[in-house]
Amino acid sequence: MKIKSTLIIITCLLFYGNASLSQTVLSGVYEGELSLTQSNSPYLVADSAIFDCWLYIEPDVIITFKFHPDPAKKAYIRFTRPVEARSVIFTSERDNEPFDLNGDGTATRPAAGDWGYIYFDPQDPAEGGYLLGNATIRYGGGRRFKDEPDPGKYPMVVVSDYNRHFQNYQRVELAGCTIEHSAGTGILAGMLLLENSVVRNNNYGIRMISSDARIITTEISNNRIYPLFLNSPILKAHSIPHYYIPLINHFAENRVFGNRLDCDCTGGRNKDCRGRRCYRTPIDSC
Repeated sequence: MKIKSTLIIITCLLFYGNASLSQTVLSGVYEGELSLTQSNSPYLVADSAIFDCWLYIEPDVIITFKFHPDPAKKAYIRFTRPVEARSVIFTSERDNEPFDLNGDGTATRPAAGDWGYIYFDPQDPAEGGYLLGNATIRYGGGRRFKDEPDPGKYPMVVVSDYNRHFQNYQRVELAGCTIEHSAGTGILAGMLLLENSVVRNNNYGIRMISSDARIITTEISNNRIYPLFLNSPILKAHSIPHYYIPLINHFAENRVFGNRLDCDCTGGRNKDCRGRRCYRTPIDSC
């Protein structure tokens, strides 16, 4: 196993109840194969952690992100090769759930935008196995992603922000996940397979930059701007009919623009298109 940056067990102790807790710091670039284990949990992403390796994360691992007030320095993760993780929590170091993660009691509290983003960036279309199952991701969306100028759109989860692998979009799968409390966008995707999940309490719920998505049995609720936004889909080898929103998804109580789906669409499964506005009836269960 070749790892450019080793895992470091920091010596500072956090206290909750009568027990002390050490954190494992993640920082730098990792290569080869790697497992993040429950015995070394929680992990702390100090700045950036780039996993250019096959990665397995054991169930019940907690991964926290170091808080920094400067948006340009907020912590983030990038996966360039397959990763498998089930029942994992990604959250701010200031989170007090499931316990006081930074050991300061109630002196600090988590907030949307505490950290940056998780970026699924597949480099080889022949590699599959990008899976997050029953994961909870919260309090991110605080760091600028590429050339996005609007902090209100900064993403917390990025699933291949381009369309290169559109025929293999199902290789990155989010199943049974909860995506919540992003200061910007819950999920930014150029391709997406999302099922049995909850996307809530974000600024934007989901922003798609292509028409490659399959969203199944997912609740998209209480998002402040749009629950679902299609931004100039790329139509090089496919068209809007490849974009699916099955009837078993649920949209409820999304604010500002109500339950309006804003998309650049011309037909397919998207109905009642009026310029850049796309409506479906009934919208509360579409």
